[in-house]
Amino acid sequence: MKPVDTLDMSATPGEQLRDGIARNVGATLSLPSAGMQRNHSTRLLAEREDGFIIEAPPEDQDLLDRLIFDRTPIALEMKSGQSMLTLSSPVSERLQNFEISPGTCVMALLVQFPEDIRPIQRRSAYRVLLPEHIGLVLRAWRIPEHSMVLDRPLDVLQLNVAARNIAIGGMGFEMRPTEEKLPALKDDQRLRIQMQHAGKEIIVEGRLRYCRTITETLINGGFSFTKLEHDLAGRQTLSLLTALVGNLQRDEIRRHRRLA
Repeated sequence: MKPVDTLDMSATPGEQLRDGIARNVGATLSLPSAGMQRNHSTRLLAEREDGFIIEAPPEDQDLLDRLIFDRTPIALEMKSGQSMLTLSSPVSERLQNFEISPGTCVMALLVQFPEDIRPIQRRSAYRVLLPEHIGLVLRAWRIPEHSMVLDRPLDVLQLNVAARNIAIGGMGFEMRPTEEKLPALKDDQRLRIQMQHAGKEIIVEGRLRYCRTITETLINGGFSFTKLEHDLAGRQTLSLLTALVGNLQRDEIRRHRRLA
């Protein structure tokens, strides 16, 4: 059985899109707004003769109506094996109450079938360097194996960390030990990792992969993000991480171009 959010790489891009619609795969929706992009997690819901239907972010209803009126294309990205399938197309209609199951309705968008669908090689191992001014705030806590990741842990378990780089699968960090005499971090330590950037928050389970003492007051290390594809919540978190890393990578490219 194929994973829910993985498309068939042997098919053409158009066939992959239709296959994804039939299996309601997850995707990242990008909406243009004031020269920027608003990214949302979405899913493909159904196919029609005049297009296909995706779930809409209800908080951006006014923006969606403006994009529909102006016929401004929206962008979608979805996984296709080791690549990403990306497309851009206008939205024909906003469907206020689209029934996804008996008695369950969501706001949805009718998107026109695009003329051009492109597979893009996904560089999941690419790491974006994070200078201090980039504005990504990292907080991390050591947590027991039985704890729920979304539960707020004790303050005494918080680590004094700052982000150094990030990829879809994990991140590098710097840690400055606090005065509290806590046990040293152990290999594979389970962690609650919280990231905030551009007004959005991501909470994910992590594991300590390495920890190296640089000086008496500075430790470098790395976290891996875990359980990202085990269930719907994990896939939603993966979609948010993919959008975050993509935005940071584009910012990094723009910085390099300005310096060139």
